[in-house]
Amino acid sequence: ALLGGAVGLFLAWVGTPLLLSLAPTGIPRLSEVRMDWIVLAFTFGLAVLATLLFGLAPLARATRVQPMWALRGGRHGKPRRRMGGVNGALVVTEVALALTLLVGAGLLTRSFISFFRWDPGIDRDRLLVVNATATTSEYRGNPEAVIRLYRQIEEEVGSLPGVRSVGRASAGPLFGGWEPDQIHPGSQPGEPGSGRPVRWYDIGPGYFEALGVPLLAGRDFTFDDGMEEPRVALVNESLAERLWPGENPLGRTVWIEMHQVAREVVGVVADIPPLDPDAPIESEIFWPQAQYTRPVTYFIIRTERDPTGLEGPVVDRIKEIDPKVQVGSVWNYGSLLNRRLVQPRFNLLLIGVFSGLAMILAAVGIFGVVSRTVAARTREIGIRIALGSPRWRVL
Repeated sequence: ALLGGAVGLFLAWVGTPLLLSLAPTGIPRLSEVRMDWIVLAFTFGLAVLATLLFGLAPLARATRVQPMWALRGGRHGKPRRRMGGVNGALVVTEVALALTLLVGAGLLTRSFISFFRWDPGIDRDRLLVVNATATTSEYRGNPEAVIRLYRQIEEEVGSLPGVRSVGRASAGPLFGGWEPDQIHPGSQPGEPGSGRPVRWYDIGPGYFEALGVPLLAGRDFTFDDGMEEPRVALVNESLAERLWPGENPLGRTVWIEMHQVAREVVGVVADIPPLDPDAPIESEIFWPQAQYTRPVTYFIIRTERDPTGLEGPVVDRIKEIDPKVQVGSVWNYGSLLNRRLVQPRFNLLLIGVFSGLAMILAAVGIFGVVSRTVAARTREIGIRIALGSPRWRVL
């Protein structure tokens, strides 16, 4: 037991830094994970406890053995019991525990493969996503200046060699925040909290074209959809079906509860499946950034080839337009997907390690129990072979 505890400590000493290096950010108190005297004391106590627990069963059995019975049983060649009782219970328990972990690992592996096979219905191989923030005094409280900056960035970046189209949005598949609201059909507010949950975005006119999401009905936004124009919105296919099943959503009006404004639906776009294969498709609504302007946005850049070489030129062009614009991270969709897979990959690694260890321990335990049982029946096996029993029956 002490040797096993020492091996466990060695594995923990080697494996803990490795697991910490692979762990995603955001796990509470991750920086406090370490090996110290408490771990040593716990391991030593566990080894002593294991010795006592697994020594009690054979000790109890030995105290019940009468010498005359043992001699009489050995003299008459009394066959030993088949594997059952405590031995059988140990084998069954070990197999059951190992199987539970292996099933969990299998389910996680299936989910992880589903993440890799995520098909959002867009061409992900030629997309760049750039975050830009304009918070200096000339843009603060001046939505017209912010929109002019956004349009200039779109025009300048769109003129770079290898760039096909440029759009912008507050968020999108795998990037940006999650901004929920509730909406009511019609132009009047309903009971607070009684609307349909929806996720909303403010976007530019070229967002869906750059992303590659088809427009199913109606029209896209234009640069004429400004602050002085009627409030308009686009909805995804799922929201249109949930609000107006089997009906034409174009021209309908929805009331946005948090923003306290009514918007007319002018178009319907295709759904984008979520990364999680078991998650339902969310209800989504979009409105023009010119009608709801914020000093931070994401530019979505559709390229004609591998976008890796365009990351530097895109950042340089934005800085040429206005050096005070803060340019955040630049991602291609492969790196965005890898960021979202960090947590599932870590979960899979953890349960995979535990499943592997459980399998090894179960195999060692089963081998020990079965070999002990076979050794106890060596004389019986020899007699059966001598009397002509086939080897496969003995096995």
